[in-house]
Amino acid sequence: MPAVSGGVGEDKIAPAEGDALLLVDMQKDFLPGGALAVAGGDEIIPVLNCYLARFTALGLPMIATRDWHPADHCSFTAQGGPWPVHCVAGSPGAGFAEGLRLPASARIVSKATGSGQEAYSGFPGPTSTVTCATRASSACSSAGWPPITACLYR
Repeated sequence: MPAVSGGVGEDKIAPAEGDALLLVDMQKDFLPGGALAVAGGDEIIPVLNCYLARFTALGLPMIATRDWHPADHCSFTAQGGPWPVHCVAGSPGAGFAEGLRLPASARIVSKATGSGQEAYSGFPGPTSTVTCATRASSACSSAGWPPITACLYR
């Protein structure tokens, strides 16, 4: 599948059988105005919506990860962690981005859901690139989707 470069037209997006779309933590707390905002993070929403529409039309799998923390999560500064309170389960900041058209068919993967459980990956276990790619492929296979090849960058 070629990368989107330039505009967001459908001619820039060509998913095919065997592809899967993975959206990582597109939550309000990580966007402008959120507790851990990434400047300009909301600018990719139209591109993501274009991908979501194409994958939906083709019946291809989509996975969206999200932080889904309890209020006393170990990563929060009040518990000695490095981060301010963010993405508390059920809070407005934990919600997916305004305007993101995530279809009901997308599989939601919640992470860091226990008070003492830190998680920077939607695929639990060791976080080497090879292990994460293997776990991503395994997660898709267990959902009845075709195996995937994942390219992950640090």
